[in-house]
Amino acid sequence: GSIILLTFIVRLKDVLPNSLGWIQLKQKKIVVEGQKIRLQNISGTVIRIKFMETEVETARGDTLHIPNLLFKKEKIH
Repeated sequence: GSIILLTFIVRLKDVLPNSLGWIQLKQKKIVVEGQKIRLQNISGTVIRIKFMETEVETARGDTLHIPNLLFKKEKIH
């Protein structure tokens, strides 16, 4: 029982900040789909803003899944 509770708490630790980041991204339009961004060492075009992560397509055609929490912590160019 305690292992299940611990697993739930650990998952909630990730879900809560990322979901709050999603709400902030949507409300404040920090990034929008189709926008070109540079964040840390990642650059590309925002494809989709999902509940837990934002998908960014790089110039090479790779799709990166960036946790929404990063958009709150880092400066976006």
